[in-house]
Amino acid sequence: MSSIFNMRSLLGSLPTHALRPTAAPASRTILRTPCITPPACRALSTTPSLQGRIGKKAKPDKTANKKKLDPSAARALARKRKAMAQAKLDPKVAGMMHFLYAPSQIRAPLRMARNRHVRHWTIHRAWQLFRNQREKQHERELMQMQQSMSNACEALRNLEGPGSRPQGWLFRKAMQKVGVWSREAIPIEYARPMVETPGERPWNHEWKRA
Repeated sequence: MSSIFNMRSLLGSLPTHALRPTAAPASRTILRTPCITPPACRALSTTPSLQGRIGKKAKPDKTANKKKLDPSAARALARKRKAMAQAKLDPKVAGMMHFLYAPSQIRAPLRMARNRHVRHWTIHRAWQLFRNQREKQHERELMQMQQSMSNACEALRNLEGPGSRPQGWLFRKAMQKVGVWSREAIPIEYARPMVETPGERPWNHEWKRA
């Protein structure tokens, strides 16, 4: 609307005879209108800087001048930069960063073909079965040892003596463990691991604490 009013104001300021058509030859009639030159400033512009907008300058491509590296060279360069960064890093800071960012550094799951996945699953399952059998065997051995000790304690409880001692006296003395941790007890330096067969020399009666 403002542009229409501006045009009307410009046309209204001209003389009336300038807008009238002039005489022309009989062959044709020409309607002449005055040539209105635009003002120095645009009608809706407030400052000369708004007469024309300058587009954003295109940013120069920084990667255009760089030499493209093959994948192996790029990986080697990345490993070198990583090694340099780790060499400059404080061990304490590296440890804290390891625990802070450990969840984000989980390796991606293996992506294998069907036959390779079947082979991997077969080997993994066989290893799990072997470990299960070995653990069961070890547990069975521990149960046998515990049962043997229980049978020995039961036989000791039913034993009479020594001498005129009543039945179960030796078992009670053994279970009380009086003086086991004193200097007169069995020395820890002379202890030997449990084996299936006794040693050639079961006990050294001449041994004394240094």
